[in-house]
Amino acid sequence: MQLTFEASPTYVDSCFVLSDCGKQVNIDLSSHSARVFGERQAKLNTIIQELVKLEEQMALYRASPEFKKAFQ
Repeated sequence: MQLTFEASPTYVDSCFVLSDCGKQVNIDLSSHSARVFGERQAKLNTIIQELVKLEEQMALYRASPEFKKAFQ
């Protein structure tokens, strides 16, 4: 994972890159106005919330009998 955040007086260059097994995803969160900055913050918040939900689902599955059967 690589994170970038650089701010200048008129632009914010922000993104994160996820890489795994030769695949790469770039999430651009850059902005040039207060409105776009707010939109990018909302986008990042949504991503974080969804990742937390996934983490919770994985934890529940790991504690389940189905997990124990599948990964003995």
